[in-house]
Amino acid sequence: MRVAYISDLHGSMKHYEAVLAAAHRRDCGAIIFGGDLAPKNFRDGKFVQHQVDWHRNTLFPLLEQFRLKRPRTRIFFIMGNDDSRAAEKLFADRDGDIIEYLHLKSAELEPGLLLSGYNCVDISPFPLKDFERWDKRSGILPAKMRLLNGVVTGEEMKLEYFKFEDDPVLSVLPTLEEEMAPLAEKQKKGVSILVAHCPPIETSLDKMMLGKHVGSLAVREFIEKTQPALSLHGHIHESPAMTGSYRDEIGSTICVNPGQDPYKGIVHYVVFDTDNPGRRMEHFVEK
Repeated sequence: MRVAYISDLHGSMKHYEAVLAAAHRRDCGAIIFGGDLAPKNFRDGKFVQHQVDWHRNTLFPLLEQFRLKRPRTRIFFIMGNDDSRAAEKLFADRDGDIIEYLHLKSAELEPGLLLSGYNCVDISPFPLKDFERWDKRSGILPAKMRLLNGVVTGEEMKLEYFKFEDDPVLSVLPTLEEEMAPLAEKQKKGVSILVAHCPPIETSLDKMMLGKHVGSLAVREFIEKTQPALSLHGHIHESPAMTGSYRDEIGSTICVNPGQDPYKGIVHYVVFDTDNPGRRMEHFVEK
């Protein structure tokens, strides 16, 4: 099966239209969206409502139109740290309809090939904390950039103050390591694909503009333990430009972050074949 993968679209219709057109043109059996889906504008007090409305009134109608042309192409989603939790209900409601929502779930992409997804990233310098977690209870890297104070989506779709505990040992929320553990039980070495918004640390996929590696140790250890055939990531838009590569390897796993530039209108995505993603993968950059 041929599959298209893209991440970090941030509401750019050019990016959505480009990858849907590519999937149609290249006869893809599946499209995977790797998180950070909706527009981001914290200056507006109605940020959460705007994201919900955008998914309902813009994204889902676009996908419905695509479905008319390609009813057999499966469309998978995870969310990212710039997506509000309020929009997650829309994906849950449409799960199994026009899309398949993968967060903390697995689906059989084709016989014998399992696809698993995870939204969350370790604590970032950004204010929205709906899909952020401490990386691990212990063994984390102390020098990473973190903003412990932030906001989360409240019950009435309004942003509310939130603060992570200073010590991950005391965290009420599960860590990335703890939340991903059930997925590890489902993965089978060499016959699975992981879709995790956060890239593994110390790779070509997680180097930010300042030159620091800011990916997740828990995600890296998950990959080392389960050795999926392929892992797909995003989050750090500039990393492929910083390192000169959109892919890396951890053991036998091929790890990919296509990079992204939604604010300049430059589209990055990959297309691969499931029978041999290492050799049959292309990276596209469209202006």
